[in-house]
Amino acid sequence: MTTKTTQIPFDNFIASLIKNGYSDEVREFTKSIETKPRMVQDFANSFNRLIGAWVDVLENNEVQPGKLEEAETSNTWDNEHTVMIVSEAIFDSYLELKEFCNANARTLGYFLEFINHHSEVTARIGWIDERPQIGRILWDSLTIEVSDPVIEYVRLAEFFDEVGDEVKYVCDPKPKEQPDPPLYSLHPERFKAFHACAEQIGKIYRQQVDPNTGFLTVPLLNKLMQHACDETNNKVLNYPRRLTLDSPSPSHVIESVEVLSTAYGRFVQAGRQIMKFPPSLIEMLAKTDVDEIPLNLLKTPFSAQYLYFGMQKHLELDEGWFVDGAYVETRGTAGDIRFTITAIPSDRQKSRLWFVIPEPHYTQDFVGEFREKTLATAVYQVFNDNKTTLVKRATGGGGDITQKVSDEFGKMGESMPDALNIVDVSPAMSKQRIEQLTKRHPIYHETLKLVINALCYVTAYPDDIETVWPDETPVKLKAKAEAGNGKESARAKSKLTSMGYVQVHICGKKIDEQRKLIGASTGSHPASHWRRGHWRNQPYGEGRALRKLIWLMPVLVAPNVNNDPENGHIYLVSK
Repeated sequence: MTTKTTQIPFDNFIASLIKNGYSDEVREFTKSIETKPRMVQDFANSFNRLIGAWVDVLENNEVQPGKLEEAETSNTWDNEHTVMIVSEAIFDSYLELKEFCNANARTLGYFLEFINHHSEVTARIGWIDERPQIGRILWDSLTIEVSDPVIEYVRLAEFFDEVGDEVKYVCDPKPKEQPDPPLYSLHPERFKAFHACAEQIGKIYRQQVDPNTGFLTVPLLNKLMQHACDETNNKVLNYPRRLTLDSPSPSHVIESVEVLSTAYGRFVQAGRQIMKFPPSLIEMLAKTDVDEIPLNLLKTPFSAQYLYFGMQKHLELDEGWFVDGAYVETRGTAGDIRFTITAIPSDRQKSRLWFVIPEPHYTQDFVGEFREKTLATAVYQVFNDNKTTLVKRATGGGGDITQKVSDEFGKMGESMPDALNIVDVSPAMSKQRIEQLTKRHPIYHETLKLVINALCYVTAYPDDIETVWPDETPVKLKAKAEAGNGKESARAKSKLTSMGYVQVHICGKKIDEQRKLIGASTGSHPASHWRRGHWRNQPYGEGRALRKLIWLMPVLVAPNVNNDPENGHIYLVSK
């Protein structure tokens, strides 16, 4: 790095080098220092000192004899149109940054981090907030191809020359994007892959949460959410603010993270049980009435499980997000149950942006008084209770509550941190949630009927469940996991787990095979239709005192022109 004693000779060298504009000599020099950040920074400092001085001379009409040609060099550089002008996209973003900060931010200065990836460069720009607890905030991150990274940096650094501004040039390989997990379609695997806090969440549930009920104490919930919020904040601070200007409120993100984290944690605690239903069975369950089923009739194989249905394109929970399954948890007493519906995006990139795009979901606990209620009654009552609560919140005061909070700190003998303005946004957020609740409720109800039907099927036909490795599983490892000796099998299973593969329980294989055999899924006749099915709470046993669910399955009916037997009958024996 140059010092005061070396600055003048170095400036003289750079002045001689750049006096003829972007020449072959300049290109050769910048190429030679491209991988040497200190020399690049010295060159940038000297270059911009010289250009600035020459511009001042011309503007003030103070050109000394013999210095005119040297001063006019600045015009030569500013008139270049190849690599001399900063990338238009970066420059436009810089202007937007200044405009945004002038209107919204409290800044100590601006920063530029310029990363040379060899064939491409990334320019990260943002502002330094005056509040120490916030610090740097990234505004934008742009990756482009340039022919001369050094000159691109030099010209861009010219805009970050005010007191408090910071610039940095580094050479680093372009980071590789994390690949999608092999079982991306399964929500638990998506959550695990894209949430670094997933491991800590699972650990909390395995070690500290009552496995019978899954209820979290307040201290445990705070501990869990600390991990989730730390990761959320870290990701937000490293994601361009410019891309989040129209994003939903952070409170929606935190709400989504909390709901899905607790559902995932209980799922891990129960042994990561995934139950997959083939499309043929899904089609029949969707055509089975279930609203009159009492919730206390439902039985689940595990204390928590994830039911996977695949993307249901007719059940759009939010724009571009489609229902694909649900977490189902028991709460310790028969009939006490919690459902958390999940959705998968048509654009996979949205799964990675969960910290700015809240993942749509719908969750509900049915406990206590709901045990003996039918599904339809329970869903209707919960919907109205939730809406009534939100309406009350929406009519509250809200607004700036900084003084109120400060007074509360004072009562405790403490002082509130400086430079904080606290605004109660709960009324506005409640109005948004009412709109969201009303919009999602019909989809939720239809999905919940599918979930209840799936649970009824598992309750009635436990023998029609087969545990398998997914089709995507590497063949050789799969064979070792299934047929190897004890140690070999254990090693293969451990390896598959580390690679993102887990076993799943296939439910309804017999139904799937029978439908394929009789061709019940074709419905090729234009007048064919489904006769809806339903569940019967069948008495049996001594004195007919016991009950079991019997599925009167939906039947595909077509016009019978030849007196043939009805198509579509499928038979399973209930336990």
